[in-house]
Amino acid sequence: MCTTSAGAPSGADGAFARAELEEAAGRLAAILREEAADVLTVYDPAGGYGHPDHVRVHDAGVRAAELAGTPVVLEATVDRSLLLRALRLVAWLPGVPADFAPARFRSAYTAPEHLTHRVDVRRFARHKRAAMAAHVSQAGADAGVRTLAVLLKLPMPLYRRVLGTEWFAERGREPARPLLDDIFASLRDGSRVRRARR
Repeated sequence: MCTTSAGAPSGADGAFARAELEEAAGRLAAILREEAADVLTVYDPAGGYGHPDHVRVHDAGVRAAELAGTPVVLEATVDRSLLLRALRLVAWLPGVPADFAPARFRSAYTAPEHLTHRVDVRRFARHKRAAMAAHVSQAGADAGVRTLAVLLKLPMPLYRRVLGTEWFAERGREPARPLLDDIFASLRDGSRVRRARR
């Protein structure tokens, strides 16, 4: 049993939300050091829509980057204002799950003024869709319809439009306009330098 509300227990004994933070971060930090990683992506602090496992991914990832000296941490997210606008438009369509109610997402993801990156990934839409389809644990639900299942049913032109942008908030970077479209920008412009590995 996994819940989608922030702070709610994740139920399964093996749920990542139950992982000890320093242990999980230490294990990830070892990989980041081994790979000499310059950039790490994690969920945003809200865990996207508040899933406890996603929140733990954020916390463990941020801590691991600190331990490993990984200079750039990008919080993968969604522009909350665009999401709410889209949900208000589709809310009246037949068959749209109750989980798509705009009120549920008022504090989810990231407000636009905190975003640092907007990356066009439309040319990779088929690959993204295949990766989502491979996420078997999200294909069904005990009750109701999974968001992933709904997204995978979208015709490809609509899928490309809806999921053709990736949004990020880079930790420690002051948001500016226009948004960056290069996740390695901080490395290229020298604003982040690799710290000595421990």
